[in-house]
Amino acid sequence: MRAAAALSTLLGVALASGCGGAAKEPKVAEPAPVKKPAADGDRSGFAGTSVTPHHSARLGLTIPLPDRAAWQIVDLEAQQGGWLVATHGPTHTVVRARRFDEVAPVVGRKECEQRATLAGELPTAVELEKRGFETLSDESLHRPKGWDGRRWVAFEPAPGGLVGHVFLVTGRARSCLVVHVVARVNGDAEANILADRLELFSARVVGAVTVDTADPPMMGGPTPP
Repeated sequence: MRAAAALSTLLGVALASGCGGAAKEPKVAEPAPVKKPAADGDRSGFAGTSVTPHHSARLGLTIPLPDRAAWQIVDLEAQQGGWLVATHGPTHTVVRARRFDEVAPVVGRKECEQRATLAGELPTAVELEKRGFETLSDESLHRPKGWDGRRWVAFEPAPGGLVGHVFLVTGRARSCLVVHVVARVNGDAEANILADRLELFSARVVGAVTVDTADPPMMGGPTPP
């Protein structure tokens, strides 16, 4: 997969240059001119598994999940701070999702980025530099259909390994939606695994989220300025 090769390239360059320190500026991956590998080259940990939708009536949200039977899902307002939290034990991958009901009559990407930051899910500029985030891709994305969103793919060094992130922060009318995928691997030897995993969740999970009518949501706390 071409995007996975680009991610692998950036991961390798960052690791070779010692990305354990703070990043001064986000770096965006350039597409790598490589041939598309065979399907059996998938190193994501989900090769050969089908993608099955999980529907949350509470959030009015459907999230496609590969290897659905292996996920443990907590989807209760009284737990996890109201977040839907899905955990895939075999690959140490976590998907977090939440919808926020806003007071403003119309919200979009910027307002929902503020909401996600206030909720502690989207890192601040200070946290980005302190934790040494490296940006792989950062783009506007109208997903779910008709929503104004941002999809951001990044990774950061962590003790004993790497942590990859795929964010979807999007808004429409009075609703904000935040989806955050966290993928962990053990060290630079598994950089290619992380690359394939981030591509899979960016394209087939975060990029394929749909919404319908949710149960009445809880208010999301202070309204962003």
